[in-house]
Amino acid sequence: MDGAGRRLAVRVIQPLSRAVTVGRVDTAAERSPEKPPPSPLRRAAKRFRARFKDVRKRWKYLKDRELRAANRALVRQGAPDGMPLPPPFLVYKVSSKFDLRRHLESGPQSIELIEQAIAPYGLSLQQFRSILDWGCGCGRVVRHLAKRFEALGTKVHGCDYNPQLIRWCQRSLPCAEFAVCGLAPPLPYPDSSFDFVYAISVLTHIPTELQVPWMEELRRVLRPGGHALLSVHGVGRAHALSGDDRRRFDAGEHVVVGADRPGTNLCGAYHPLPYLRDVMGAVMPLIAFLPDGARDSLQDYALFARR
Repeated sequence: MDGAGRRLAVRVIQPLSRAVTVGRVDTAAERSPEKPPPSPLRRAAKRFRARFKDVRKRWKYLKDRELRAANRALVRQGAPDGMPLPPPFLVYKVSSKFDLRRHLESGPQSIELIEQAIAPYGLSLQQFRSILDWGCGCGRVVRHLAKRFEALGTKVHGCDYNPQLIRWCQRSLPCAEFAVCGLAPPLPYPDSSFDFVYAISVLTHIPTELQVPWMEELRRVLRPGGHALLSVHGVGRAHALSGDDRRRFDAGEHVVVGADRPGTNLCGAYHPLPYLRDVMGAVMPLIAFLPDGARDSLQDYALFARR
């Protein structure tokens, strides 16, 4: 595989401005012992807390007359692109928020951040003829991206493991093509299908045992010379970890919190730079790490190249 057995110099862009080059970050000589799995009682308690939090958020929205009225007004007004807006409960499934205006306005912001992330490497979204949004949700970014480059003939695809979200996209967003994917590979696309793949808050909810298989799958669907821009909980988000989890992260290990709920917001995966470069980069070389690059989702960006 590309990058195997080599020590790579990874460019780290500090808040999307000037770049510095850093070498290999040495990992601990011995990996920390794995944490024992939580007891059934602890898992049940965690599920109960998550369910309670979910019900509380839904109840809060039902009582928020101002937000519900604003959502209804926006639906009546319609989106500038002329396509429907998703129901608030679908937006909530993706972002844990019910605000339709925030959903609509954040898409162009995400596109701008993607452009900023790839521009230092001579890349631009308009040069790609086929783009995949892996984990597209209900089309928050896809709808704007497809419309922006429609005149160039760019083919934009979106996939997600939630069939409810994809069904809505297929019915409502004719500007792109959508498909259901699994929590584990493969993707429903032939080899070498895309020039560019981006994923916002996807790897951050996938357990360790699926990280490398997904990198191998992204490599498969990318054309030679293609790139993947993936948001991660990197060093910019390590403050959320504590105790043994933080020690393991600082030792260069991939850390997952809530691994028993993969694919949900209850599962949080954290990617230290050595893991991105030496483990994931053994599949596709890591050419840049951008702390706070995906600040629309409070995450960092990692840019990989398909050789």
